[in-house]
Amino acid sequence: MPAIKKPVWVRQEEEISKLLKKALIDKGWSVAHLAELLKVDAGNLSRIINHPMRVRFETILMVANKLGFDSLPIIR
Repeated sequence: MPAIKKPVWVRQEEEISKLLKKALIDKGWSVAHLAELLKVDAGNLSRIINHPMRVRFETILMVANKLGFDSLPIIR
C-alpha cells in the first residue's frame, strides 16, 4: 500500500516549525526566553512554533525576525 502524501501546507508547516525550533536551539534560547523578548505568553508562543500555519503570517515573521531570520525560505 503506497504512503499517503501529505498536503503541501502540512509539509510547509512542518518545515517552518523545524526551522524555528532549530534557531531556538542554535541560539541556546528556551521558548520562555523568546516569549519574554517578544512580550507574549510562552504557551501561545509554543503553539505558534508548533503550528505556524494557524496564525497570521505577520506573527510568524515577528518570531522569525527575533530569531535572526531575514526571510523564510519558500517550501514547495
